[in-house]
This record gives sequence, C-alpha cells and structure tokens, in this order.
Amino acid sequence: MSVQLKPLGVPLPEILGHGHHADFPYVSMTRLPGNDLGHVLHLLSTAQLGQIASAVADAQTATARLGCATGFGYASTAAEAPYARWTDVVGAHIERSQQRIASNGLFPNSVLDHVKLTMSAFVARLDVIKPTPFLHDTTTKNVIVSTEGYLSGIVDVDDLCYGDSRYPAALTAAALLNSGGPIDYVSAWLARAGQAWDGLFEFYVATFLLDFMSEHGMSFNGNEVASLAQDRERLDRLFQEAVSRADAEI
Repeated sequence: MSVQLKPLGVPLPEILGHGHHADFPYVSMTRLPGNDLGHVLHLLSTAQLGQIASAVADAQTATARLGCATGFGYASTAAEAPYARWTDVVGAHIERSQQRIASNGLFPNSVLDHVKLTMSAFVARLDVIKPTPFLHDTTTKNVIVSTEGYLSGIVDVDDLCYGDSRYPAALTAAALLNSGGPIDYVSAWLARAGQAWDGLFEFYVATFLLDFMSEHGMSFNGNEVASLAQDRERLDRLFQEAVSRADAEI
C-alpha cells in the first residue's frame, strides 16, 4: 500500500526495509511521533481537531485518486475486491453483527430487525455507490497526532476498502458518540471532503453502533470485552437514535 499511496500524498510512515526472516515476513518502518487521536482528543482545541479532520479527509481524497475498482469491499488490491455491490458489503457487515448478537444473547434480536428494515429502504442508494478506494481504519486509532496537535501520519494501512468513502467517518462518529467525544470532528471531516451527513450516513453510524453492540461478550486475542448493563443501555439508546434519524429521511 505504501508504494501506491505515498506518491499520492497520503501521510504514511517511511518503509525502511522488508523481506523474510526464516518463514516469517517482516516490514520495518519509521515510528511516527505522537499518539493515537483517541488518546489525545481531550487535550486538543476545536481548531486543532478541525485541522486534523481536514488532513484525514485530504488523505482519503488522495487515496481515491487510485481510481475505482470493479468490485467492492476490503482487499489488498483492487482486483481482489470480493463483492459485486456496495449493498453486499454493508449486508455482510450486518450479518456478522447478527451472528455475534445471537451467540452472545446480550441484546434483543429486534435491533437487527430494525436496522435491516432501514437498510431495505436505502438499497437503491447503496446500489449506485461507486467502488471508490478509501482508508477504512482512520478512526480514533491509527491517526497519529503529534504533541503539537498536528497529524503526524496514518498507520496500519495493510489494505483498502472500495465503496462509500464516508464509511470510516461513520465508524469514527459511532466511536465518538459511544465515548462522549467531540462529534464536531466528524462534521469537519465531512465538510472538508464535501460529503453529506444525511440519512444514509446515519444508517452507517447505526450499523457501526450495532457492530459495537455485537462485540459485548466477545473475546479478542484471548481478552473478553467487558459488558456492563449501563454500557449496553447507552449503546442501545445511541443505536435507536441513529436509526430514527436515518428513518426520518426515508
């Protein structure tokens, strides 16, 4: 990804070397100064957050210059994008959440009925989305901010996603809503990109909130995600509010 993206102006770390050690591949790169955005949000001014949001939006615009793929979804190369429609990518995302929620039993299945009904109303708009390449994980993680409050760069870019480039902004919005962070950061991102915070975007936010709900009771890398009743209640409320705002545009 670095070879393709850095010439376009995407702020990635410098690659120092790569190869194999025995049977294990490795990549060595410079360390960007600073910390994940999520760790320093509370220390930044509104102006600083706006500058960082604009820089992230510009990185997404630069990534889009790679050109559209023929398929949709997450892939290391455009040729490997696995889905025929953006609708299929979002549907697979919701299906994963459904399987987790059914397995964990911490949220009612009715939340899935609601989001699927909302999705059915947006299918016509989802089906016309073009397979635009975007950085799918530029959220409160992987966006490295210097001690001076500027974007140092973006890390963990192993692959791209092809579809609606507002998707990572919606994930960021869901994360900030859940943590009580400054949601204006996402507004600044979308404004810089010339993109809308509309009903479809609210549906994306609801989809990611559903994803967060599905992680309750899950174990990742041997560590179970804590699931407190107050956290579940907050997520359910935020989810219902996002779906209601999406439904209002239908």
